[in-house]
Amino acid sequence: MWNANIQRNITKNLLVEVAYIGSRGEHIWNNFTSNATFSQYLSLGKQLNDLVDNPFFGKIKTDR
Repeated sequence: MWNANIQRNITKNLLVEVAYIGSRGEHIWNNFTSNATFSQYLSLGKQLNDLVDNPFFGKIKTDR
């Protein structure tokens, strides 16, 4: 990441600013396996993608 800027007073009441901001990433890919779960659960197949009810629904209270 980098940043450069220049400010100049043109007149008593006029300020001009020029800025440049940059960012670069290299080699930021990840090589994760698609079967990143315990082998005992692989027999469930596509059921692993099923939506389930939130077990915490209604248990977290706020003071609003």
